[in-house]
Amino acid sequence: MSRRFGLLAGPLLVAVWVSAGAGIAGLTLLTGAVGWLGGRVLTGDVATTGLGDRAVPRR
Repeated sequence: MSRRFGLLAGPLLVAVWVSAGAGIAGLTLLTGAVGWLGGRVLTGDVATTGLGDRAVPRR
């Protein structure tokens, strides 16, 4: 499924870039990435446990 999505998303991003400019294309890409990550979190595919252990304490 992700290959088909990538095959579709690539040309669509280029079309947005050509028609609206690089700034809007960047915002479109950022919005898509946030939505994708949110979907992964909601389905439980992203585990955030242990992230606090990796944080470096401030001195």
